[in-house]
Parts: sequence; C-alpha cells; structure tokens
Amino acid sequence: ANKMNKIIITGGSGFLAKHTIKYLESKGYEVWDLTRKPNVRSQSIEIDITNRVDVETKISVDNIDAIIHLAAHIPTPENSPDIELCQKVNFDSTNFLLKFCCDNNIRRFIYISSLSIFDDNAEIIINEKSTPNPKSEYSISKLSAEYLCRFYSRNYQLIVPILRIGSIFGEGMNSSRMIPYFIKNCILNKKIEVYNSNLQLNISYIKDVVKIIEKLIYADSEIYHFTTNSISKRELVNSIAKVTSSNSKITYSDESIFIPKVFDINKIMTLIEGNTFSLYSLENGLTDFLKNYHYE
Repeated sequence: ANKMNKIIITGGSGFLAKHTIKYLESKGYEVWDLTRKPNVRSQSIEIDITNRVDVETKISVDNIDAIIHLAAHIPTPENSPDIELCQKVNFDSTNFLLKFCCDNNIRRFIYISSLSIFDDNAEIIINEKSTPNPKSEYSISKLSAEYLCRFYSRNYQLIVPILRIGSIFGEGMNSSRMIPYFIKNCILNKKIEVYNSNLQLNISYIKDVVKIIEKLIYADSEIYHFTTNSISKRELVNSIAKVTSSNSKITYSDESIFIPKVFDINKIMTLIEGNTFSLYSLENGLTDFLKNYHYE
C-alpha cells in the first residue's frame, strides 16, 4: 500500500483527535484538523461541520488522501433527549463530508462508529455480521451514519472503513467521565458506591486506538470491531482499586445479572497482524494512564 500523506481529521479539539493527530504526525503524516474551537495548531481549520456551506467552502486543502471522521456528539445523561443534536452532528456532518470527498476526489473516508449500537442485542457473541439493535439517540445516529457510509462506498466508489469501538480512556480525557471519577476516589481512599454494577462496559486504551486508526487508512470498505475489554462496571472498579492500591470501601448494587456480550475482534486483529505493537490489557492501560495522571 502506498503511503497516504495528507490527512484531515474532524473533531480536532476532542480527546481522541488530539491523540490521533499527535500519533499520525509522529509517523510523518501531514495532518489538518477541522474544529469549532480555534486550535493552537497552524493546520487547524475553524469550521462547523454541521453546516453544509462551511463544509463546501472552508476546507481549502489540496490533495487530501483521507478524511478520518472522529467528531461526534455524545449526549450526557442529563440532556439525553438530544436526538436532533445527535442527528445533526453524527449524521448530517457525515453526509456533508462524504459528499465533500466525492466532489474533491478524496478516495478514503474512515468512520469511527460505536459498539453501543448493540446495546439492545440479546446475542452473547457479536461480530461484524451481527445485526445491530441500537436503543439510544446516540447509537441510532451512529448507525444511520454507517448506512450512509455504505451507500457512498457502493455508489461513489469511496473506500470507507468503519471502526466500531467502545469507550476510550487515556491521558487528557474529560475528568468527569467514569474512569477518572473512580480513579480519583480510589486514590483518595473515599467510600465508593457503584450503582448498576452489572452494566457492561466496552473499554479501550487510547494508545491502542490511535494505532488501529492509522491502520484503517489503508483498509477496505469493511466494518471492524475493537475493544480491549468487555467487563462489568464492578470489574472495572475492582481493577482501578487494584492498580491504585486503594483502601476505599466499595459497595455494589444492581438488580440485574451480568451476562457479558463478547465482541469478536479477530477481524481487526488480522488487519493489524505482524505489527510490532502488542495491545494493552485493561490493567496495563490503567497503570500506564496513572503514570501521568493528575486529578482536579
């Protein structure tokens, strides 16, 4: 595969994008990012990708090899009736960007989707051929954007790999999210109550994710699943308590039983086969994260 050199990344000010930009630049790519917030990078383009005219007029970079679409609206539980915003950010922007690829002879579009589209599935083992059963505004908008990607790859010969992934953790993530919250309380040895402790979480460490994203630049129009671990919330908190050597008193409550869904990740493993990197286990990822961890 010949080296792609010029890459556009959306969601430039986000946690995943910052890591992806840094990683790709370290690999010698020229990376431009699209962001609503003016960025410190000289190769940042201030733009609202949910605005069709912005997308058509503001991305004035020639000879782009691929767009990696990372921007997404993830509703917080407090404002979850966010179907409009989810559709606008997760679906409409994908539509405008795919059309932009067609109009500007950009051959590749890498779409980052979500394993949450299987939240309502009953199967125990899920692979890329499983039929999704999304239940949230977020997962519905992510899946509908996937169908759009497939439409463009079929009808306009775009190459559109799709990566479905769980929650990502790592340095620089939002400190109010679940993993930093539990880390902080474990470090401070606070009493912790874990509700919905049998909730399944699919988590991946950022350092693995960026390496996989780079591999996808050269992949075919296929769907790939990746998660480091699919575990219960209870197991997550136990792992965090272990790596932080915490003395927190932890109590768990849940009415439901934990029946884990297993995501088969063989397909992505075949894609990254023969690489020099090995993936992080959950504990290794947490330990690595803690090395530079400062809680507010």
